[in-house]
Amino acid sequence: MLKLGVIFILTILLMLPQVLIKELIRDRQSLNMGAIQEVSDKWGSEQTIGGPILTIPVILKDLTEPNISHTAYYHLLPDQLTIRGKLDPQTLQRGIYHIIVYQSDQELSGQFNLPGQVDLPQLQEVLWDQAFISIGLSDLRGVRDNVSLDWNNTTIEAVPGSRITGLLPSAITFPVKLDPLAGQYTFRTQINFNGSISLQFLPVGKNTEVIWTSDWQDPKFTGATLPAERSLDAGGFTGTWKILQINRNYPQSWLNDEYHEALQASASGVELIQSLDEYQKSMRSIKYGLLTIVLTFLVFFLIEVRFRQRIHPFQYTLVGLALVLYYILLVSLSEQIPFNWAYLISTLVVGAMIYLYSRSVFEQPRHALVLLGILMAVYGFVFVVLQLADYALVM
Repeated sequence: MLKLGVIFILTILLMLPQVLIKELIRDRQSLNMGAIQEVSDKWGSEQTIGGPILTIPVILKDLTEPNISHTAYYHLLPDQLTIRGKLDPQTLQRGIYHIIVYQSDQELSGQFNLPGQVDLPQLQEVLWDQAFISIGLSDLRGVRDNVSLDWNNTTIEAVPGSRITGLLPSAITFPVKLDPLAGQYTFRTQINFNGSISLQFLPVGKNTEVIWTSDWQDPKFTGATLPAERSLDAGGFTGTWKILQINRNYPQSWLNDEYHEALQASASGVELIQSLDEYQKSMRSIKYGLLTIVLTFLVFFLIEVRFRQRIHPFQYTLVGLALVLYYILLVSLSEQIPFNWAYLISTLVVGAMIYLYSRSVFEQPRHALVLLGILMAVYGFVFVVLQLADYALVM
């Protein structure tokens, strides 16, 4: 009973360095996230496509002072919006870290139906010749080519900067002149840009259809609306969104920045994620550290009791420390080579070290082989669990 008490205390004490190793893993993961952020800032960060939004300046009379007027922005959304594009994922390297980024080519097309007249209270004048189209993009540094707009078969070059920062903080602007009698205007544009981690869109069309394809095999569909149709195989994924006006919480037209929050909240899209990276796997593996230590100490204790062989608590401690240092070896190797190989090498190195040491502790070499077999079985079980994302808890 005294020896069991000592083993219990040693086991609890060996949990303390495991806490420090968890902090080490978090620190390394933080460095990895820093590298991702640094590369994203230069390549192109998370992107959200917003628009197109047609904005018409209007002059309104002041409600309290009829002789005073002010200019407001009347925003009109397209009746039909179709976005077709492809995400081409790439892996960039910064030091020992690998960062997932993408290049994307997006075609936006559709039509606007102009109202015959703008029905606003206190309306004094509609400045049809000062209208403009805004297409939002979160990080304009990622745009690779010049952008032009085909507006009713007329080509219009883009003007940098957003004129409606309350709705689209970062956007490309196209000045257009409108004829209210024309009724309908069609548009088409191509935007080629870089991004990282995720790509989203704002469903501003009365009927919005988005079709995205990619070679990436681990997509995570996010946002307010999931794809109506999706397919995923070894060649990548295809996602199709079909969103109606009644699926969102803002109308087809409004004044100024009234629906800013509702507009941003309607974003949907996809994230390019790695299902389990080396840091997540290392963090999950260390959660089984207590199991490994307890089973190893149990073998020592049973041999000590069964064969009346005295094993000093210091020898328990040395073996326990070797089991703890296993995880530092695993993390350091997995940053340099694929995780599965790092796991195999770490298991063989620590297993061999404990086996050779236990041969000098036990009188019978076969006892060391039993200990080695149990260690290999535990690490093999943990490896299988690490490969299972959905069934890990069941296992």
